[in-house]
Amino acid sequence: MYSTEVARYKVLQLERLPALSSTVTQLLSMLSDDDLEIEDLAKVIEQDPGLTARVIGLANAAYFAQARPVITVSEAIIRVLGLQMVKTLAFSIALCGAFDASKCPGFRLDHYWFLAFGGAQLAKKLVLKLQGPERPEPDEVYLTGLLFNIGVLILVHEFPQDYAQVLAELNREPDQDVESLERELVGISSREAGEWLTHRWHLPQFIVQAIASQSTAEGCPEPTFESRLIKTIVSWLDADQEESLVDLIRANLGDAVGIPEDALSDIELDFIQQKEEIGAVARMLAV
Repeated sequence: MYSTEVARYKVLQLERLPALSSTVTQLLSMLSDDDLEIEDLAKVIEQDPGLTARVIGLANAAYFAQARPVITVSEAIIRVLGLQMVKTLAFSIALCGAFDASKCPGFRLDHYWFLAFGGAQLAKKLVLKLQGPERPEPDEVYLTGLLFNIGVLILVHEFPQDYAQVLAELNREPDQDVESLERELVGISSREAGEWLTHRWHLPQFIVQAIASQSTAEGCPEPTFESRLIKTIVSWLDADQEESLVDLIRANLGDAVGIPEDALSDIELDFIQQKEEIGAVARMLAV
C-alpha cells in the first residue's frame, strides 16, 4: 500500500499519458461548442482509426437498430447517434482509452463500460422526464454518467496489483464500503483520484463536482442531484438489478425526482428488455 501523498503524486503524473493527445484535446474543446459542425467533429474523430471504428460500430449495434449499415462517422452522427451523443461518447472513449486495465486481475473492462454506458443512458432518459427551470442539462448528465467512475480506471492502471486486492475483498464480502477499502489497500480512493485528475485535466466543472461530491473525504462538496441520481443508477446496475430501480430512486432521492412512478417503471422495463444489447455495446467499447 502507498501513502496517500505518494498515491496522489503518482495519479497526478498521469497527466502526461498519451490520452491527452491532439484528438482528446480537440474533442474536449468541442464539448461546449454549440455551433459545432458535423463535418468538423467527424474530421477530428477520423484522425484516430480505432476511435472511428468504435463510433461506426456503435451506430451499427443492435441497440440502435439500423436497417442498413452505417459506414462513415458522418452517417453515424446524422442517421443514428446525433451530434451531442457522438461528441460525448467519442471524448469518453478517447479519454478512457489512455488507461491500461489488462494488468489488474479481476477487473472487467466490459463491466466498467456497462455501468458507464448503461448509467449514462438511464440518467439522461430520467432527466428528460423532469420538468421546470431547475432540470439538469440532459447532455451534461449523460457525459457525467460516462465518466462517473473514471477514478476506478486510474487506480486500475496505476496500481493494478493493489486494486486487484480491492476487487478480491469485494468479491469475498460485497457489502464492504468501497471507498474505505480503496484507501486502506491503495492509499487513495477512486473518487479522490477521479476528482484530482479531472480537475487537473480541466474537464468541465460539473463533472469534477459530481465526482468530488461522492467522496467522504473532508471538505468535499455536497452531493448534487445529478451525482445522487447517477450513483443510484450505477449501484442498481452493479447489483445486477436485484431490486427495483424505482424503489431505489424513491429511497435515495425521495420526491425530489419529480417523475411519475409509471414513467420511472417504463424506463426501468425498457432497460431490462434492452440489457443484452447494452451489454453488447459495452463489450464493443471494451475492445
